[in-house]
Amino acid sequence: MRVAIALFAILSVFALLGQALVVSLGTANGCVLSQSGKDVVGYQTKDDACRYTLRYAQAGRWEDPVITTNTTGQPSDSLPPSCPQTPGSIVAGHAQSEDCLFATIYVPHGKAPSGGWSTFVWIHGGSFIEGGIAAPGLDGSKLATGGNVIVILIQYRLGVLGLLPPALSSTAADPNLALKDVIVALKAIHKYISQIGGNKRKITVGGQSTGATIIRALLGVPKATGLFRGAILHSDPMTYGFASQNITEQIQAAFFSKKPWSNCSTLDCMKAISLPTLITAQDTLFNTVIYDIGGIPASQPVRPTFHTDTLPQDPTDQLFNNPSSLTYPPSSIPLLLTTTKNEGGSAVGSIFSAPVTLSNDTYYAIAAKLNGAGRAAAIINSPYYALPPANHSSMDYGPSGDTFREVFEKAVTQGVWTCPNRDVAQSWQQSGGHVWVGEWTQGITYPENELISYCHKSGIVCHQDDIYATFGTAPSSTVNVSSLVSSPPIQPR
Repeated sequence: MRVAIALFAILSVFALLGQALVVSLGTANGCVLSQSGKDVVGYQTKDDACRYTLRYAQAGRWEDPVITTNTTGQPSDSLPPSCPQTPGSIVAGHAQSEDCLFATIYVPHGKAPSGGWSTFVWIHGGSFIEGGIAAPGLDGSKLATGGNVIVILIQYRLGVLGLLPPALSSTAADPNLALKDVIVALKAIHKYISQIGGNKRKITVGGQSTGATIIRALLGVPKATGLFRGAILHSDPMTYGFASQNITEQIQAAFFSKKPWSNCSTLDCMKAISLPTLITAQDTLFNTVIYDIGGIPASQPVRPTFHTDTLPQDPTDQLFNNPSSLTYPPSSIPLLLTTTKNEGGSAVGSIFSAPVTLSNDTYYAIAAKLNGAGRAAAIINSPYYALPPANHSSMDYGPSGDTFREVFEKAVTQGVWTCPNRDVAQSWQQSGGHVWVGEWTQGITYPENELISYCHKSGIVCHQDDIYATFGTAPSSTVNVSSLVSSPPIQPR
């Protein structure tokens, strides 16, 4: 059954609300909690949640993260700086810093239920190169108060700083720093959640797009054993596996063989290169590497690397072929997998900003660029994704007036998101696991889709258009959020 869904309703699928411990967090003039014997002052949101920002780890450039309770330099009642990324990203205008390993915590105001609050940990998306807690819509207040749960948003290092340390670094053999950040964040939550009224045995992880991809990775990470009891994956592009060591080494060589890195003979020299210089060089790399090196998806120029200590195998292969071999086998946790109705609309609308005349030559050319010649031929000749015959008019846009983009979008949506997610759901269920599948048939246009005309067509729900609805944070009161949060519950498949 395909429905639009609200996240606090989703959480009830996993029976997350528990009972035992009583903790008072509210004060007469706001919110306060105790961390390592110190009072930490939070911010009381308009939805009556208490918000706190805490540093969960520290790490030098290209170093492994280490859990910390050090709060120096970051006001606990403000949002943290984002991890370094291109200035024009989704968190444009927000401060950035390499000291970015923070969690922002939303706690229901008042006393915890007997047994402690359940906790929902959200991992943001952004193609491993952008995003953060300050991204539009990522406010856990309504989820915390409406679902009576603790909501925690975490940040992790991005791009070259998070997934591509130089060969001279001690982390080069296991370059998965972003993934290690998330693991350390979950360990810190597991260790300290009881101090704010949470129950460490009732932690669910969720994420959207690349955030969901990280959760897919966690399913195969031995060091993540026992850190969560359920997982919700929004819009995971499951067609994209993780990077082999060979691919990562090729990207590493392509980046560090160029100036200014090639001028350095020591790691200290590389660490001293300014952040703006690094980000500029990174942008150049990401704009070209998908064409220079095979096996790199266009939307994920860097990814976690498998056959490493952190990620021994590719969990994607395990999910499709042998899910029982995962660190989290199907019998151990329930999954909820959701996609939007038109996931590929953002990409297709970015490539083709207006309707395109019917042309198999154009279709093949773009499909080959994205998928290779063999797959392109299979796609355009498929009865499911073939263009209808043109009427030989140079202005033939098809029956709908936008048929080319609609067919192309269907191929991208189903090929990258819908079909692989349902294949994984079937594999999970057949291996003894509990799994639910949902599709967002309504959504709210996300800022990155504002200038994409295709995403404004009637009935279109593009990638990311589930974020505002998930958190109940639509920026305009005219948006009909109530219809999204009152839909019937999704049915198990």
